[in-house]
Amino acid sequence: FHTHPGHSPILSDNNNGIHKKHFFEKWQLAIVIDPTEEGCSSAVYSNKPEGDIVKIGTESSFFRWKDLVGWAENPEKDNVSTYVPVATSQKTYYTTSLNDNWCDSVVSQVSIEKDCIISLEKIIKKKDFRLKNSKIAGFFYGNVHEKEVNRSGGIIKEYDVVIEELIESGPGNIPSKTSGFHIMGWFGFDDCEIFELIEPALEIHKNEFQETWHLAFLLNRTNNELRIFSKRKSMEMNNNVIETNELNFKAMIDWAKAPERSK
Repeated sequence: FHTHPGHSPILSDNNNGIHKKHFFEKWQLAIVIDPTEEGCSSAVYSNKPEGDIVKIGTESSFFRWKDLVGWAENPEKDNVSTYVPVATSQKTYYTTSLNDNWCDSVVSQVSIEKDCIISLEKIIKKKDFRLKNSKIAGFFYGNVHEKEVNRSGGIIKEYDVVIEELIESGPGNIPSKTSGFHIMGWFGFDDCEIFELIEPALEIHKNEFQETWHLAFLLNRTNNELRIFSKRKSMEMNNNVIETNELNFKAMIDWAKAPERSK
């Protein structure tokens, strides 16, 4: 492990080179800590099966070292690995189903806190991230709720995702800062049809977003078409627009700015 004061707990290319040279066993980890951030923001990185180190944290990768110390001092009182994704009365969420009609998704429902939607609009206007250039615009963080449902094929697991925070992408397709939530997926856009974005998006997703519930949000900036891609119940990633619902991003923005009047 090592500290990264003032630069966030992101694994640099130099750190990556050290890890590849000296810590190449499958079970060996790298922990980076930024003691200048609130709670001592930290991240743990592991080796991929093919040998490369994971440079973008998967679920539970980012955490606060202060929380870990608190648990170590009193493990019976505070279990840091347990959480309950509950929406509070102080927050408002845009909720959409991913299993309507002919859609096939292991994530059945997504709820997005309204400030995340407004942040999305700001990123689109502020930055020129182009998905065709393999650019991630932002990372979604929140919680996931697992449930068992009775479908025609029997009892299966499905997931409800609650997105609480959006963090803009930094250099190298990594988050520009850390979050206290779990990573839920990512967001990308370009000025073309969604089906033209699927191939570069799936290449990004399969390498860095491997949890069952991880989502990919793709936006056609020219017509405000937004689609959410997830894994099918077969555990394969959706790879076409037919099995995803079309959302209108402009309508979502209008709702986020006045949620009491419209949805």
